[in-house]
Amino acid sequence: MKLPSLHKKYDANQIYGKDKNILIIIGVSIGVSFFLFFIGFLMLIGAFQIPANALSGMDFVVFGILTAIGPIGFYNHIKSKRKKDAEEHLPDFLREISSSSASGMTIFDAI
Repeated sequence: MKLPSLHKKYDANQIYGKDKNILIIIGVSIGVSFFLFFIGFLMLIGAFQIPANALSGMDFVVFGILTAIGPIGFYNHIKSKRKKDAEEHLPDFLREISSSSASGMTIFDAI
């Protein structure tokens, strides 16, 4: 007997579809975070130092983590906010179309 999977499958194609912006954001985010991880690693092993000890290697590792997850989360937030705003305005739009069509206008004129 096969047990049902408790994990929800994450399908990026279903969520993002053919959205090219997320691919650009992921690519730039991974590139910059890899660079910051590399600088942080070099500073942690002592191969590279910043004058005046303003930043440590761990600072660059933390910046790398934030750069990896920050832009993607921000993009998802903006996308969900735009969807929520459209869903909030849809009932009013449909109500206006129905009242215009009830007064004798065609649907194309009402839009």
